[in-house]
Amino acid sequence: MIGIVVILVVSWLLLRYISSENLKALGPFPISKRFLQLGAGVLFAIVLNSLIIFTEAAIRNASWELQSVSWLEISKALFYHVKSVLTEDLLFRGALLYLLMTKLKPWIGMLVSAIAFGIYHWFSYGILDSSMIVLIYVFFTTGFMGWVWADAYRRTKSMALGFGLHIGWNITTAAFLIAQPYGELLLTASEGNTFSESTETLMVIVKGLLPPVLMLLYIWKHHKKTETTQ
Repeated sequence: MIGIVVILVVSWLLLRYISSENLKALGPFPISKRFLQLGAGVLFAIVLNSLIIFTEAAIRNASWELQSVSWLEISKALFYHVKSVLTEDLLFRGALLYLLMTKLKPWIGMLVSAIAFGIYHWFSYGILDSSMIVLIYVFFTTGFMGWVWADAYRRTKSMALGFGLHIGWNITTAAFLIAQPYGELLLTASEGNTFSESTETLMVIVKGLLPPVLMLLYIWKHHKKTETTQ
């Protein structure tokens, strides 16, 4: 939590001395509207990620096994993901994104945010020694997702929607898939059928690109564009 406080202080200083703004630029108000956007983002991401996970399991004819639910582990996982997602969003879709979008152009700010987010995941996933194909795939898929969440900020003038989409996605992953430090909290799936190399490659590509595309369409359809021009 100390890290989040430090990021908020640095964000305030950057906003204050570069743009004569304060943390209101991150879009916490009006609170009721932001809670609705947050909730909508969480719900959409949970439904989307669950559909993708269970569809793949059905295709592979995998079976599911209910885990012995540990409410302590679930509470720890929720706290961990809220803290990690808030940290990432403040870094990549907070004050720096706002300043880049206002001082330069919105698309430049979104591009820088997406590139930084993609590179960041090389380190957070611990894959720097992986093959170039893996590095490119992780960079493109996570960077694309970062672009989508940055666009959520551009359209709503708030971090709330992007944060909701981010936390909803991560929590669902932790509930059903192998993940670190928390994974398969509710259900665990058998390995299921494997397919030809070309089919497996196609499935990996679809799983990487379909979520951000559908999230982007959701944002475009349900959230009015309000360019950041302050």
